[in-house]
Amino acid sequence: MKDRLGDLGSLPSLDDIRSNLRSRMTAQTRDYIAAVRDKHQSELEPLREDLRQMVKAQRDERELLKDKQADRWAEETRTRMDRVNKGLRGLFDHLTGRAKDVRAQNEREALLGARRDQEQRDNLVLAQMRDRRSILEKAKELKSRQKQERDLVARNIRDYLRRPIFKAQDHNQDRMRERYRGADLTP
Repeated sequence: MKDRLGDLGSLPSLDDIRSNLRSRMTAQTRDYIAAVRDKHQSELEPLREDLRQMVKAQRDERELLKDKQADRWAEETRTRMDRVNKGLRGLFDHLTGRAKDVRAQNEREALLGARRDQEQRDNLVLAQMRDRRSILEKAKELKSRQKQERDLVARNIRDYLRRPIFKAQDHNQDRMRERYRGADLTP
């Protein structure tokens, strides 16, 4: 390391290097970085808004399904309860065994109704997940593209900051001399 870097005391301090880098980063570069960041945020905002609207619509859809299922369940329960005779008829049904058959039929229908309702909820959730996945995939693709852009910007800035200032100035002066030198008349 000493052979490569030389005397460690002659090396600039970390603060000196940082201040040098900050001074080399012009306001134009900072503005460019801010513009890229703002562009990326504005590109993502429509997807975020779509996702917010979708979440609200899906929540409303699930709530509507829940309300309709509750109403249907109450109606079906009333229908099942109406099959059970009360009073003297109920006593007669109990003695003949018909009450047991009605109770078994009501239990089967209640179980089938509960399964049907659960299947409807599951199907709705799966469909909503597919819808949400499409927006999330678009966001993922956009974020991937934006990351590539940010990497390119970072690479360009890094290359810019690594360029020695004095060599760039000398190169520009050489080009200026060539431009104004005129025709070369040497044999």
